[in-house]
Amino acid sequence: WATLAGALGAVSFLTSYGRWGWLVSLNLLGLLSIAGFVAISLSAWGALLGVIVGLIAWDMELFARRLESFAEIPHLIVRAHLTRLGLIAITSVTLGAVALTVTLSLSFGWGLLIAFSFLIAFLLLLRQALQG
Repeated sequence: WATLAGALGAVSFLTSYGRWGWLVSLNLLGLLSIAGFVAISLSAWGALLGVIVGLIAWDMELFARRLESFAEIPHLIVRAHLTRLGLIAITSVTLGAVALTVTLSLSFGWGLLIAFSFLIAFLLLLRQALQG
């Protein structure tokens, strides 16, 4: 699986330039699928880190592609993007670690109440978005 992930990463790197840039997103899907298989069969921690690293690489590739057309790139823009990406990565690792270590036992009634609460919140959000 590591060889397949490495091959997809190499294809992603090679196709990131020119007209084949859209393959980077397709390769990300492949890498995330491999991480999902690893989560089921081997290690949830490895899958968590694999997904986060894959998303960071995908974001950096898209960011670099958007900045290609500029002759000079202001360092403040790059620094702001990297700072934001770092905070998101740290938050993701933290929340993922909490999700992998904490075990909650809920009854069916509590699960149903939470599901209906999310449904009502989503409907209210959708109604607000459609009105304004």
